[in-house]
Amino acid sequence: AKAETRCWVLELQDEVSYNSNYQKSFIPEYKNVLKVNLPFSILNGALKLENYLVYQLIGKWRKLEYDPLTNQYLPTSNEISNNHLLDVKILAHIKSATIFLVWENLLSEDYAWVDSYSEFYRLFRFGLYWTLFD
Repeated sequence: AKAETRCWVLELQDEVSYNSNYQKSFIPEYKNVLKVNLPFSILNGALKLENYLVYQLIGKWRKLEYDPLTNQYLPTSNEISNNHLLDVKILAHIKSATIFLVWENLLSEDYAWVDSYSEFYRLFRFGLYWTLFD
């Protein structure tokens, strides 16, 4: 299920999914993703900013195990409980270029979808998307 609303300039988006058969699939039992965006423009509209706060609640899931010999992911018996993730994203659009700043996993949750391949605690990314030809 997905719901969106806009209040003045603030944009809210919530996505909820539920999987009753999570023991046999690669998908968590439930997942809730809440996105809050506060966009605005400066410099007479030449610089458009999107400011996202993304909160994720990930329910129980079964960890996967990677077998490099067969190149397959197999479910394990390890069941992981709830995880809370918080990300902040700032996108600055200037003509056909976008500069982005992203802080991922601000709550420093240690989690892994696949055994022996842990996600980073906290991660900062900076970059540039630039469309050269339209």
